[in-house]
Amino acid sequence: MIEEGTVGAGMTREQVLMALGYPPAHRTPRLDAPVWMHCVDREDTFEVYFDGDRVSRVKRQEKRHGRGRRRRSG
Repeated sequence: MIEEGTVGAGMTREQVLMALGYPPAHRTPRLDAPVWMHCVDREDTFEVYFDGDRVSRVKRQEKRHGRGRRRRSG
């Protein structure tokens, strides 16, 4: 999983860091936090939940496309 850049239940915090790198500091200010927020891109994020030092679950947050600001034409 680490080589593929994916995270799953049971992985340690160190394994998550190896797979994904550090989460953005403005979203996860402390590495001992129970939830880490990672970004896939500007629209999609996911949360890695920890029970102690092991991943308990991963939840993906996808923003719906088509919502948001519209660009004016002309």
